[in-house]
Amino acid sequence: MKTTTTDKKLKPQVLETLETSEINHEMINQDSITKPQPVKIPVSDYYLLGADQQCWFIAKKRTRKGKDGWEQIKWFSSVEKAGEELFHLMVRTSGATSEFELLQAVTSSRHAIRKAFKKTFSLWDE
Repeated sequence: MKTTTTDKKLKPQVLETLETSEINHEMINQDSITKPQPVKIPVSDYYLLGADQQCWFIAKKRTRKGKDGWEQIKWFSSVEKAGEELFHLMVRTSGATSEFELLQAVTSSRHAIRKAFKKTFSLWDE
């Protein structure tokens, strides 16, 4: 690091900190930066909430050629929108045949999403 007349007026420990910061910054190389990884959060045995670099998505479990996997079925710009739609999707496909079963589906869907996120998001905490 080049020292200018302004730098000489700084306290020695400040200069040392600046030099150390620059050295540490120079020591970081591209290999130590992790490759972006997709988000995959199983919410139930049948649905998964995920994300890649472009968007959030809902995926459902599927089997092809005898192998289990996930098929993306809906895409969203935010985790809030994806979570809300996942909640509604889980309730709509619950197979409820009475008001009581519908209430159970609402409660279990909310619980599944909350459990999957471990209360990371306050959206489903009510």
